[in-house]
Amino acid sequence: MEVKGPQVVVQVVGDGPNPRLVSNPTTETINVPADHSAECGTEMVDIDLEAGSAKGEVDNKCDNCTTGSSTSDGSDGFSAGDTESVDSGFAFDEDRKKTATASTAVVILKSFVGAGILFLPHAVMKGGVIFSVCLLVAVVVLALYCMHLLIQCCSPETAESYEELGECAFGWWGGLSVEVCVLLSQLGFCTINAAVVAGNLRDVIWTATDCSPDFQMSVKELIWVGALIYIPVSMIKHIKYLAPLMLLGNLGTIVGVALLMVTVGMEIGSNHGVQPVELVNTSNWPLVLGTSIYLWEGAGLVLPIRKSSKKAVQDKFSKLLIGCLAGLVAMYIIYSITCNLAFGRNLDVVILSNLPADAFGLSVQTIFALAVLATYPLMLFPATTIVEQRLLSVMTVSDRIFKWVVGPIVRVLLVLLTLAVATVGLQQLDNLVALVGGVCGVPLSFIFPVILHVKLRGDKRFGLKLLHYAIIIGGVAMQVFSVTWTIKSWHGVDDYPARCTGTV
Repeated sequence: MEVKGPQVVVQVVGDGPNPRLVSNPTTETINVPADHSAECGTEMVDIDLEAGSAKGEVDNKCDNCTTGSSTSDGSDGFSAGDTESVDSGFAFDEDRKKTATASTAVVILKSFVGAGILFLPHAVMKGGVIFSVCLLVAVVVLALYCMHLLIQCCSPETAESYEELGECAFGWWGGLSVEVCVLLSQLGFCTINAAVVAGNLRDVIWTATDCSPDFQMSVKELIWVGALIYIPVSMIKHIKYLAPLMLLGNLGTIVGVALLMVTVGMEIGSNHGVQPVELVNTSNWPLVLGTSIYLWEGAGLVLPIRKSSKKAVQDKFSKLLIGCLAGLVAMYIIYSITCNLAFGRNLDVVILSNLPADAFGLSVQTIFALAVLATYPLMLFPATTIVEQRLLSVMTVSDRIFKWVVGPIVRVLLVLLTLAVATVGLQQLDNLVALVGGVCGVPLSFIFPVILHVKLRGDKRFGLKLLHYAIIIGGVAMQVFSVTWTIKSWHGVDDYPARCTGTV
């Protein structure tokens, strides 16, 4: 239970005979260890991933999970008078601090727009425009349905975070499974981001110097040079101090997408005109499917975003989510078709490499590279928090040693791991994106929501049960197929796309 006042948060941790009271200033600390935030204009919106909720608090909520209702007296272990006094004193102030409809919509849109948009046109070209668009729409419809099931499992009396739902449904290993998938997906996103940043900066520098051999650099070298930035920012333990990078990433993405659309439109209006495109090519459907799933990298943030919104917004959150993502997928379709009409079969893996080699094109490429660079520490933050919490639960070291020795070592190792995988996957980046989407995105977007709904809410109709089990089996099959297809199709000879010729 949390009692929030204007200055202090008092949290009761544990459900034994001697619960601990933890008091923290609300303006200086982050109450829950795994926290993710998003900027809405000048307003900071706290999004709580809750990877490490207090064990006693989770256990108390799990007592209600199977029934979907609160305790009989509605007090959650406290006297009715205490609960009433807390609600009357702070409930209004608590809801006032949460996000309204417009702010929540902005957070949703920004959570689902990432580096995946750079790979989408190439995937559409590989699968054919009509086939790829149909597959993209099918993925988003299924993803929205699964997210709706996940939201139905939530309530303040049971659980409101992904990890809590997993633990309520299947015990400690259910929560651990969710954490592992979040960990792998975040590390996968960081890996892709590191490769995109290094590749585009190499391309910008090399093109700006007229492809001079003196400035020919290896993308692999630039990936590791990025460690000089990634490691220091990974040491930041409070998400609020990443706000400037968050703002830079958000602004860079918005400006970059707008300028990219302008550039593509100018390309169509030039002498090149509309290029011929392939309509259907089912041979590359695993690549298209994996990339389509990768686009919805914000699936793990749906519940934290919902929890951070006002009560009135939570009641209609499913409709708001559907509206936002429907608009987003419409934009994706227009964007990918336009890019294919502009460049046809000459589309590179990353669309930025197709931009003109002039000041405007290089500016767009630089803005995108910096925006993706700024999002790296934000993507890494949940992963480091999960690993540190698990280590803290099994290690018997002092807080000082953990803070100044163990924690930094963990963060450095995670950064080096993402850079190593980026180096290996650099020469087959489209397959790597599909692999991350298929292996890491499928559980969070499709499998877990359905499993949790079946376990916690139950399906009474036979047709619904059949559909849900089909989604679960299909999701697991997709994971297995993604791994085998990536291994079989991996040839490792492609260079990162660049305007200048040369080798890495």
